[in-house]
Amino acid sequence: MKESKKKGIKEIITSKLKKISNIALIVDGLSLEKENILNQLNNIKKAVEEVGKIRTAKLIVKNLPVEDETKKIQKLGFEVVIRASETDVYFILEAMDIIYNPKIEAVAISTGNEEFLQLLNKGREKGKKIIAINPEGSRVDVEMLKNISDITIDFSKSAA
Repeated sequence: MKESKKKGIKEIITSKLKKISNIALIVDGLSLEKENILNQLNNIKKAVEEVGKIRTAKLIVKNLPVEDETKKIQKLGFEVVIRASETDVYFILEAMDIIYNPKIEAVAISTGNEEFLQLLNKGREKGKKIIAINPEGSRVDVEMLKNISDITIDFSKSAA
């Protein structure tokens, strides 16, 4: 991530929220570029850590064929959840568990799938701070994300 983007994220965070002690991060692995997944996850994690402390971080994927890559992702602090089928359903179930967890103050969701954006609205309904992360290569409308989240972190190529 470029220094100018980091500075922009810090300014947004400072202006909108104080540091949060319990953030749950869930990443839609199908929305990430496979050849660059470690770098993307690292950037996402660092950006969310600028907001506050991550209590749990999950990566939901269809498959991760390289075992070495899975171990590197786990070293970043992510729980890797591999589901060969019904990945979307499992992502939604995981997100809803996080949204209804009273110990979680903020929900950070990284996805390029517009179908999952209703989860952000549900989190707001339940009083959670919402962090929307637009990953690299995403085509999700950033303005829409800004309107349904407290903080929007945009890594999409259109923001570069």
